[in-house]
Amino acid sequence: MNFLELEDLIKYSWMKNPLLLKNTWLPLEIYDINPNNIFDIASKFGVTDENISCYSSNHTKRSDGRKEFLDNFFIKENIEEPIKFLKNRTLIVRKAYKYFPKLQEVLTDLTNYFDSVVSINFYLSSEESSGFPIHHDGHHVFAVQLFGNKSWELWKPMVSSPMFRYEWGQQKPKDRPIDIITMKDSTLYIPLGWLHKANTPENLSLHATIGINPLRWIDVIENCLDTIGSKQSLLRSPIPASFLSSNGFSYHFKKSEDLDVILSWLIDEMKKEMNY
Repeated sequence: MNFLELEDLIKYSWMKNPLLLKNTWLPLEIYDINPNNIFDIASKFGVTDENISCYSSNHTKRSDGRKEFLDNFFIKENIEEPIKFLKNRTLIVRKAYKYFPKLQEVLTDLTNYFDSVVSINFYLSSEESSGFPIHHDGHHVFAVQLFGNKSWELWKPMVSSPMFRYEWGQQKPKDRPIDIITMKDSTLYIPLGWLHKANTPENLSLHATIGINPLRWIDVIENCLDTIGSKQSLLRSPIPASFLSSNGFSYHFKKSEDLDVILSWLIDEMKKEMNY
């Protein structure tokens, strides 16, 4: 791993703006991965492997995508057939490190470098296909172009620090998008929460997405609460009916002092747990 390539990104663009990087920061073997490798994985593991899926250009998942792909591949025995099958579709291989041992090293290095949970997926798309509509991710994304070109549209976040894929109401972005084309020699960094949509302008496109899932305050608090709950029965005990008034799914403490006592105790316990 060449982490020197990431230093400027961390310094100037991390969590702020999209940025194009040269494809020199990953091990060279990664850049040799090509569509045939993905076809091979799909043909070998596709029927039984839940990490392999296929989406059509209208952004719907094809439940029969893997079987149809395999039928075309084995019956026709012609590499052009699986390519034809991919028309208006995107073949997705998640947890790519399972199939490429070198990616396991990349996963470990990036996990240690960013101190975050890291994911690596492959997206193989045919001409004019788009696997997903406009969306945002609850993690940072490195889109590493490995074959062909990819056109990207990006918009500033409409939700601050979203987790996973929180909906933003599906309203269309009002601003003009930032248009970026990634080629084999480039990686696109997309900060957490930025809206984006990708399209394959011509032929085949293969890119890997490396997702960096940052640790959040809510993660620390939830883990702390789980630990306290396993030790302290008070946190696991049912709330007395006299404490609450219910209105549908909305609950309110009848006496604010009851809540104050619980919260004060909980804060003390969290401080102990965190060695504060």
